[in-house]
Amino acid sequence: MQFRIALYIFSYLVNTILKRPPPGSIISRYSVLLSRLLSELIMCWQRPQPEMILVESAFLITQKHCDNLKQECWQHKFTCKQEEIYFFKAIHPQFAGRMMYYSILYESLLSCPDCHEAAKTFWGKELDRYDRFCNRYERVVEYLDENRTDQDERYFLMRGDRTTSVTEKTQFMCCSETAIWSASAAMCFAEKSYRQFVLSKIACSSEEEDVSKAS
Repeated sequence: MQFRIALYIFSYLVNTILKRPPPGSIISRYSVLLSRLLSELIMCWQRPQPEMILVESAFLITQKHCDNLKQECWQHKFTCKQEEIYFFKAIHPQFAGRMMYYSILYESLLSCPDCHEAAKTFWGKELDRYDRFCNRYERVVEYLDENRTDQDERYFLMRGDRTTSVTEKTQFMCCSETAIWSASAAMCFAEKSYRQFVLSKIACSSEEEDVSKAS
């Protein structure tokens, strides 16, 4: 349980604190919405309930806050390029990406075998998922991992003829229109979060084996 909570704290630090908005930017209203989402999710994962129930609850919580973000986007337009870039690069992926993550997680938990050895094999194979994602979206992953900003206006602005309607993962998006890499950035968030979850499952399995051997 503590590991799950730590994942949310870690993702907040990496995706929010290390990517602070420009001084004086009104993007802070989005940060408030994100903080509310994270607080509610942390409370959710502290409940003494089965994992599948927690995942379902977390998905619904995130969906609710995504709807709030959609409303905020509809009511307030971006005032500058910096605000728009920060939204699509750092804020939006944490909402849409979490929707994707819980969807992936739910399907995996349904598919995971009950047998301990079979489950261990299953989670081991799931690690390959992130590698496949990185191979397919290599440019996106490298750009975000390296904290590059030189092409932000190209990939994270809706303006001009680079604007595109969301077609991939549409059901998870928080805007009717988005920048070219908005969906990809959200998918990157989801896949990284899922990889951390898979690693936690493998670690727990190893700990259980050690305890079993010791007894």
